[in-house]
Amino acid sequence: MNFAGFPLHSGLLQTPPPWLRDAVRDMRTRYPNDAFDVVGRLALNPSTGGHVTIFRLVCGDCPGKQCHPGPGETIAEFERHLLNHRHRNRVHARLQPRRSFL
Repeated sequence: MNFAGFPLHSGLLQTPPPWLRDAVRDMRTRYPNDAFDVVGRLALNPSTGGHVTIFRLVCGDCPGKQCHPGPGETIAEFERHLLNHRHRNRVHARLQPRRSFL
């Protein structure tokens, strides 16, 4: 799992917290064929005026599917998505070799 791919904006973007890194590592072990990633973006913290990194899980097989994980919820909502039949069908279709009819 490589979180070094985050684009850094003046060095403000943080790495994911340990609980999220561990949960994603575990999910990658259980769902090795699924395409998902952790994406971070900077947001303004209104109480401090500083910046905070907001993380979300993004599905590479289902356009537009993302989840904002929290430490109490871990990533259960996103894992339910990975078990969804539409997602499973998309993963299966991606993994099938493409045939050329020419």
